Amino acid sequence: MFKEATIQGKISGPVMIVSVTQKQTRTSKPYLILKLRDDQKKEVDAKLWNMSVEEFPFDKNTVIIGEFSVGEYNGQKDFTLDMYREALESEYRMEDFINAAPYSPQKMYEYILQIADQTVLDDVYLAIIHNIYEKYKEQIFIWSAAKAVHHNIRSGFLYHTFRMVQSGIALGKVYGQALNHSLLLTGIILHDVGKLKELYTDPTGNADYTPEGSLLGHLLIGCEMIDEACNKLDLQNDENKDKILLLKHLLASHHGKQEYGAITVPQLPEAIMLNRIDMIDAEMYQCEHALEDQSNGTFTDRIFGLNNTRLYKPL
Repeated sequence: MFKEATIQGKISGPVMIVSVTQKQTRTSKPYLILKLRDDQKKEVDAKLWNMSVEEFPFDKNTVIIGEFSVGEYNGQKDFTLDMYREALESEYRMEDFINAAPYSPQKMYEYILQIADQTVLDDVYLAIIHNIYEKYKEQIFIWSAAKAVHHNIRSGFLYHTFRMVQSGIALGKVYGQALNHSLLLTGIILHDVGKLKELYTDPTGNADYTPEGSLLGHLLIGCEMIDEACNKLDLQNDENKDKILLLKHLLASHHGKQEYGAITVPQLPEAIMLNRIDMIDAEMYQCEHALEDQSNGTFTDRIFGLNNTRLYKPL
């Protein structure tokens, strides 16, 4: 619906409310910016004038039938919600509005553990992987990888890890002599496990920060989860101390720079590789998402997560 809308036209149909933000006009009158998703999973911001959050009758994830006017602002379509009502169950299918990973969560989960069993030759690392993935399996199937920017979809955590594992295997073949494959693959599989506590993800895939996530962040939380698993598995001893330390270093440093949220900078070849693989997948996801609905021969809007770059889609 939103994709086919024409400037100066009218459109109507079912949309899901993703978020509601209140703003004020220059004369201090309230209005809402509604982030809405249609049944083609296209998201837009629409204005609802003379309305406050307290007055608006619907919560996020509610599907409404909306009637919109389509204007133009800075060369882009500008949507205004004119009329709305709650949609009847017979008027939509909820799955049409849910942004989800393109692969089955079960198959991605099984693939990741299969690769771990085949590639991670260190029994300590393999035991930690299985402990965490089995303990948090229900969450892992649903969890988003972020509130915004990249892989912020249902099963996004799995999808991000799934693709990173494939990259890790490919790059490991090129740089094999410089890398401990067991450490690198374990770091890839576990690098974002702290997000299982940093974020809360609802059944539609929308995520928000938990108090623990806001106060500590997923890098520190992930290191704590490694310690929890090691305590549960009785692995905290002098024999395993160094290898557990190296694994925690990969989690603590995988953002690369402290100004990007890293606890410390990468100081191992495996930590450097993990950071690069993470960045590649995050940035390529943003490219894929931005160019998906872009017309050939045009530039996207500036993309925050890509240093405000405007991407070009060739003819």
